[in-house]
Order: sequence, then C-alpha cells, then structure tokens
Amino acid sequence: MARHTLLTDFLSELEVPHTSEYSDRVYRNMPFKSLFGLAYALKSYNIESTGYKCDKPADVMTLTPPFMARTSAGTFVIITKISDNTVEYLYNSKHQSSPRDEFQARLDGTVFMAFPTDKSREPDLGRHEFVSFITRCRNLALALGPLALVILGGIYTDVFTGVGTTLVCLLNIIGILTSVLLIKKTWHVDSSTADRVCGVVQHGGCDHVLSSEGAKLFGVFSWSEIGLSYFSVSLIAMSAFPGSWPWLALFNICCLPYSFWSIWYQHYRAQHWCTLCLSVQATLWLSFLSWLISGTYNHITGLDITDGIILALAYISATCILSAVTSMITPYTTNHQSNSTPAQ
Repeated sequence: MARHTLLTDFLSELEVPHTSEYSDRVYRNMPFKSLFGLAYALKSYNIESTGYKCDKPADVMTLTPPFMARTSAGTFVIITKISDNTVEYLYNSKHQSSPRDEFQARLDGTVFMAFPTDKSREPDLGRHEFVSFITRCRNLALALGPLALVILGGIYTDVFTGVGTTLVCLLNIIGILTSVLLIKKTWHVDSSTADRVCGVVQHGGCDHVLSSEGAKLFGVFSWSEIGLSYFSVSLIAMSAFPGSWPWLALFNICCLPYSFWSIWYQHYRAQHWCTLCLSVQATLWLSFLSWLISGTYNHITGLDITDGIILALAYISATCILSAVTSMITPYTTNHQSNSTPAQ
C-alpha cells in the first residue's frame, strides 16, 4: 500500500470522494501542519471539523470513529474502530491494532473530529479523476514500453533462442527491479515491497547498510545507482547489439570481485545484512553462470576494443546521470516527508 498524507488517509476513512494526488498535494502545501490548517483544508471539501481536548484520555474511547487522536509522543493517528478489547487505527497509511488499555495509555486526550455530509467531496473532482487516470496510464506505459522494446529487440537479435542468453536477460530485469527498490531506499521513498524484502534476512539491515560509509563509491556514487545503471545498460545492449555479448560477459566477470567485498563489508564493517544487496550479488553470479551456459566466453578472443570502450562509457554515463538525479531528489524526499504530524 502506498503511503499517503494524513489528510488523504482521513478522507479515505471518512469515505469522502477524493483523489489521493490532489489531497496529498493540498496537505504538503499547507504552510503549517496544524489542526487549524487541517480544518481549513477540510472546509474546501465541504467538511466541518473541530478539535478539542478530553478531560481524560479514557474519554477518547467513548467517541465514534473515524477520528484523529494525538498520542503522548505528539503524533496523530486515525482511530478507525474501537471494541471492548482492541483499538484499530491508521498510522502512516498502515492499518494497525493494539489492546485497548495499552493504546489508551498512549493518548494525551487531544482529538480532531470531522463531520462530512452528502455534499462533501473534492473540488473539481471530475477533472482530478481524469488527470489521475491519465497519470496511471502514463506510468503503465513507462513501465511496459521499455519492457516491450527489450522483448522485441531480444526476439530480433535471437536473445531468446538460447537458454543461457534468455537467463541473462531475465536476470538483468531482476537486477533492475532490485536496484529500483534500493534506489527507493536511498531516496527515502516509502515502499512496502522494499520493506518486506529487506526484512527477510535482518530487519532494518538494508537501511543500516545503505546509510553506512561503504554505501557509496568515492563518497559520491551509491552502489544502488551503479547497480541500476549496470543492469539497465546491459539489458539494452544485449537486446539491441548482439555483437556486444562477449564484452557484456567480460564486464560481468569484472563485477564478481565486488560481491566478495560487499559480503565482507556487510559482515565485518556494517555488521548488518542488506537483503537487497545480497540479491544483487546473487544476480551477478547467476548471470556469470548463464553466460557460461550460453558459451559466450568461447568468443572473447579478437574483440574490438572500441566496442568495449563504448560500453564502458555507457555504464559510466548512465551512472553519472543517475547520481546527478539522485543528488537533486534526495534532499526533497528527506525534507518533505509525506506524513508530517500536525501541531495542535
């Protein structure tokens, strides 16, 4: 489930017609993340609201969900259901539950309630829904378009006629997907998929390793950027230029020593295991075995050095471009978290 802002989550629980793109933007553009600002935003949806503090935290349990409640830590949660023994709530777009007594002890008594009517809805909802639909279509085309080109290129260049080269192609796609999840972690973008994968070997291991000193080459290029550039360029070259296969196989061998260093660093220096990083290392070795199966290493003699230089420049250029994009995006994603907690 994608992480949305507090306003979007609240509108969803209130069952008010809205689009997440617009409501997320409204919340992020609020000058001050306060209950007053939230009430002002809800007013544009034709929703009246009020915030107050109960005499005792126990009084919060007598109210009818959904409503917001503030914890003693200063964070707001959206209470969605209250039963005799359990409280269900929404926090950071994730549905959670706690024993009633335990949850009640964490409240400070401050609540925020909204009262939607049949007329409550997002302004210009129809136009926003259309834009949202076009955006989804664009994202789908962005994902499927390159994949279709790779498949068609692979058919044209006979990539899929051999078991080994077919496996290499699939492994490059897996490497791209894994690297994208690592990039999301680097950009501090919430991803339930990345979180689930990272928790397989060690909970929090990916975050610890990616924030360590060894996560960047020369302190500038992150290994996730290098990985995404490597697998992307390899996939394109493999599908479009069959003459580059021997060079691709050689560059794959050049990457193998890195896998030993990465495992050593995670074990002895970071002392944490990054599941996604280990997946990248496994992909490199499986690619090596696949190139062996394809027999490509039998054709590495008499290679044109110019082709190797061009391929190396493609790897370097892709990494530099991606690193520059990351340097621009990371400060934004770090400083503009989607679910800032409003003040009272």
